[in-house]
Amino acid sequence: MQGPPALRPLRRGRRAPSPEAPVDNATPASPGEQGQGPRRTGRTALGCVAVDEPFPVLWSGAGLLAIDKPPGLPVIPARDGDPAACVRRRLEAALGERLWVVHRLDRDTSGVLLLARNAEAHRAASTAFERHEVRKWYLAFTRGAPEHPSGTLGIPLHHARKGKMRPAAPGEPGALPARTEYDVLRRWSPPAVPVALVEVRPRTGRQHQVRVHLRSAGAPLLVDPLYGGASRVTASDLGLEGDDLLVARLTLHAWRLEFVPPGGSQAVRVEAPLPADLARLAARLDAGSSGAALSAPDAILRPQGARDPGDPQGSGESAGVGTAEKR
Repeated sequence: MQGPPALRPLRRGRRAPSPEAPVDNATPASPGEQGQGPRRTGRTALGCVAVDEPFPVLWSGAGLLAIDKPPGLPVIPARDGDPAACVRRRLEAALGERLWVVHRLDRDTSGVLLLARNAEAHRAASTAFERHEVRKWYLAFTRGAPEHPSGTLGIPLHHARKGKMRPAAPGEPGALPARTEYDVLRRWSPPAVPVALVEVRPRTGRQHQVRVHLRSAGAPLLVDPLYGGASRVTASDLGLEGDDLLVARLTLHAWRLEFVPPGGSQAVRVEAPLPADLARLAARLDAGSSGAALSAPDAILRPQGARDPGDPQGSGESAGVGTAEKR
């Protein structure tokens, strides 16, 4: 199956389009934005990220497009940010076509993101998400680990102030049912702070569900300033040698997505490799502390670009990372 055309990078020095009203799925990119693919050049004054290379296309078909979203870039425009500084607008400009957002990832979460290339595919995929027919896997680096190596977290959630969520009190009106399954894949014991790698499988799709459930289980994300955690972690913060910066964004990665494409009968599983920053964090933890692999996560911890030659691969052309397979 042939994928979309390779995404064209931004020309260096080109100014972003002037701000305009926030974008929704009814508003395609303007003609003046065509050709502006994403580049990674660091954070702007608005805290957004431009992207140096094309977004890796992990899979394409049935009117859908799965990409590997970088951290630091919102899926849709932030209310107080540049309307062009978001995944959807940059992809629309690069591909020269209108796209629909099927689901969202938090701004600082990386990994598999699914978009639609027509309204019919958008309706079908959105309905599948609403019916919980799409399976999602995340990888989380946490401060400490849940008490049990595997389990289900089922605390209902409630909206809180400043765009946050919180565990709901028993019988509280407005509580939203939420269920998250998890497995602890690896534990590290650096001198200062215990760290774990947790595979998380949300079975409902509440806002910040993974973050709040892990925190309620005594294993908050290693970096998560919105929920009282650190905004960055250095080697010395963990008691490791040196003071180099290890990670400065949410330690959460949308690793895998499994769904049946519109009109199809077989499920497609799309995976995004661990980004370089989180792979470096894991490598430093491996080198500087005792650790126990409770599963076999070595392949998971392999950074982008280090795929086995025999691994299956999606239909995208950029970077050759990520995998996609039918099930």
